[in-house]
Amino acid sequence: KQKATLPETNSQHITLKIPDVFWDLFWENPWMKDEFMKLGAEVLQSIARERGLIAGIFMALHTFGRDMKRNVHLHLSSTCGGLTLDHKTWKKLFYAQPAVMQRWRKAILDWLESCLDREDFTPLPSTVEGVSDRAALRLQIQQYRNRYWHVYLQKPSKSHVRNVNYLGRYIKRPPIAESKLTDYDGKNITFRYLNRKTQQHENKTLDAMTFIEKLTDHIPDKNFRLIRYYGFLANSVRGRLLPLVRSLLNLPEPQP
Repeated sequence: KQKATLPETNSQHITLKIPDVFWDLFWENPWMKDEFMKLGAEVLQSIARERGLIAGIFMALHTFGRDMKRNVHLHLSSTCGGLTLDHKTWKKLFYAQPAVMQRWRKAILDWLESCLDREDFTPLPSTVEGVSDRAALRLQIQQYRNRYWHVYLQKPSKSHVRNVNYLGRYIKRPPIAESKLTDYDGKNITFRYLNRKTQQHENKTLDAMTFIEKLTDHIPDKNFRLIRYYGFLANSVRGRLLPLVRSLLNLPEPQP
C-alpha cells in the first residue's frame, strides 16, 4: 500500500543515532520516544524550509541493536525534492551529512537539557560520588556538545521501494529473527549476530529469562506509532498535497 501511495521520485535514507549513555533514559521516561521522533523530523524539515520547500518524510523508531541490547535511533526516508511553499513547483533537495549531524546533535542536547527542568523526568542514577543525578546528566550533555555523532546518509536512490521494504521489515519482526537462534539446552539460548564494530559474526549466550527480558524490553507501548509521516506525507495534508506532487512529477494516480 505504501509503495503505491508514496511518489516515485529520488529519496535519501538517513539514520540518526545518539550516544549510548543516553539510551536508558527512554525506558525511565517512555514519553521521550514520542518527542524523539518529532525532533528527528524537525531537523530535516528545518533544512527543507530554509530552501523554501516541503519534503515528504517517513520514519521508523528502532530501540534495539543486532545483539538485542538497547540502542535508540531513527531511520528516515526523505524525498530528494519538495513542493515550494506556494505548492506550485517541485524543486530538488539534498541533505549533507555535516549539516544534519550538527543540527541533530544540538537538537537532542538542547532537548535533554530542557528535560532536566521537568517534574515528570527521571534521570539515570549518577555514577559520580557527591554529584546529583540531574547534575551528572547536565555534565554529560556538555561533554557531548563538541563530539562527533554517528549520523549516516546514504546516497539518493531512484526509488522509495527499498526504503519501504527496509523500514517495514523492522516493524514486522522482533529484535532477533528466529533463524538467528542456534542452540537451546533447556536453560541457555545461543544466537548469532553481526558485530558492527568488527564486521564479524559472533555468538552470544544468555539464560532463558534474560533472553525473554531483552525481547520484551522492546515491545512498544500500546497505541504507540513506530512509523510516522511528515511534510507533504503527513496524514493531515497528504490528501491535498500528494495529488499536487504527482501532477508536478507527471505520475499517475495509484490504483486502489
